[in-house]
Amino acid sequence: MKKRRKFLQGMIVLAIIFSTVITFAACDKGKSVGEIYSLSEAYGAGLLTQEELQSIAAYHNNGENLVERLDQKTEEYIRQTAAYKENQSCLDAGYPAQYTAENFTVLDFYGSYNGCVVVNLDSDRWIYTTGEGPFTVDPITGELVKVELWTEVGGVRFHIKNRGNIVIWKEI
Repeated sequence: MKKRRKFLQGMIVLAIIFSTVITFAACDKGKSVGEIYSLSEAYGAGLLTQEELQSIAAYHNNGENLVERLDQKTEEYIRQTAAYKENQSCLDAGYPAQYTAENFTVLDFYGSYNGCVVVNLDSDRWIYTTGEGPFTVDPITGELVKVELWTEVGGVRFHIKNRGNIVIWKEI
């Protein structure tokens, strides 16, 4: 009987240790290597000028990438920071941390501006309403028509695409 009780106590201790390790692993070591901003946050904070927004929009809206490539170390830092930020949002809302850097993909690189790196970032955990984009019904023909969605930051228009979000990463 005593052996069985000690065995059960040992199993409980192991379960607690295991769950603690899993929780910290899901938080990507619980620290961030940078800050992530939306376009409007970065523009409002003075991290990007209107001229730089126009340059980013030219790449994004036309589906072009820079000739230069984003180095792997910086890409990994961006992915780690995104996981940390999403996990903080989960924890703040009372949910367990569930993101790792592997859940994020840099789709496009739009350049570096004033020490900030601008990318189109996607996650396999983000939910999109449809793969084809939003539709409306043409009032004359009754057919479905694709709607082009745009947002404006600092007087510059950005096309809202089906995948990813433009984010600005700054190392801390």
